[in-house]
Amino acid sequence: MVHGSFHGEERLSRTFGNLREPQRNPTWLTEKNYLMSSQDDMRWLLHGVQTALHVFQVALGYMLMLCVMTYNVWIFLGVLMGSGLGYFLAFPLFGRLSAN
Repeated sequence: MVHGSFHGEERLSRTFGNLREPQRNPTWLTEKNYLMSSQDDMRWLLHGVQTALHVFQVALGYMLMLCVMTYNVWIFLGVLMGSGLGYFLAFPLFGRLSAN
């Protein structure tokens, strides 16, 4: 066990040993890495919108769950009918969007 530990430390020192030595011409310090392109900005904006929609969907799901937990049959049927109607109306729209 001690022998294996020594070899692990030796491998780590060989791998990360050159981090202590400054590089003469570091390749990661380029202007390209500091400046974000408009495509990156758009990707972050899309990710933000998707995150907000996910949070909205989860919050709405919990609210509907609380409504159903009142054990009122009419509210339960309303939730089921609304879910079915929403799926029926939105499914053709999602089919068209995924085909493009």
